[in-house]
Amino acid sequence: MIKKKDWINETLRQLESFGAVVESKSNLNWKVNDQLISFIPAKSENNSGKENTILIHQDLFHTRKNQLFMRLKSQLGLNENRIHGRSTRVVEITRKQAEKFVEENHLLGYNSGKLFLGLMHKDDLVAVAIFSRMRFMKYEEPTYNSTELERFCSLANTTVVGGLDKLINYFSKNYKSNDLVTMIDLEWSEGKSYLNLGFEEVMRTQPILFAVNEKTFERRVILSKEDLKKSEYLIQNRGNVKLRKWISKTS
Repeated sequence: MIKKKDWINETLRQLESFGAVVESKSNLNWKVNDQLISFIPAKSENNSGKENTILIHQDLFHTRKNQLFMRLKSQLGLNENRIHGRSTRVVEITRKQAEKFVEENHLLGYNSGKLFLGLMHKDDLVAVAIFSRMRFMKYEEPTYNSTELERFCSLANTTVVGGLDKLINYFSKNYKSNDLVTMIDLEWSEGKSYLNLGFEEVMRTQPILFAVNEKTFERRVILSKEDLKKSEYLIQNRGNVKLRKWISKTS
């Protein structure tokens, strides 16, 4: 069993190996380059973390360690490979291809989806976007069609410059949705890259509660503390910010 602080030390050593400058603020709070990072140990009494920091919960280290390290590397601007979106082409891929790519490269892994788009650089798949089924918003006035961008990620250690914009433009031109919405995890970002592409903030959700298995560190969403099992402990995130980009408004 990994010791209480070993997972933090391993993460910091990994960041240093990427070329990051690591500076201690306290046992659980660190400055890495210009980014503040808070580590949230299992069973921590205060697991909401401070504002303006990236939050790293211990369960993700155990269940998605490689993806966690690659997300931090990308977030800190330390990716070694840079590909310009103009050198890629958009392709429609299968659910199986998307699931494999997202499981390997996205911190949260694959969830669901209806439409799967990829960016090919030469013969390599370097980015994937997953879109939901289009929904008819019949209770809105005026009514409209809405689609959610459920996942977007690039190949590990790779930044595709303009890649997200290229995929969104392709979607906008080829599918008849009036808007595109997405949810941003506030433990990592305020969604600046999406705001720069014309998205606007719609709302912020309440923190989401998770039950985490003490042995396997697998997490599941729960509605209240009363849903915890004896073998689980509670964590909560900061919630999400919902963003929307209008493609074509109805009148």
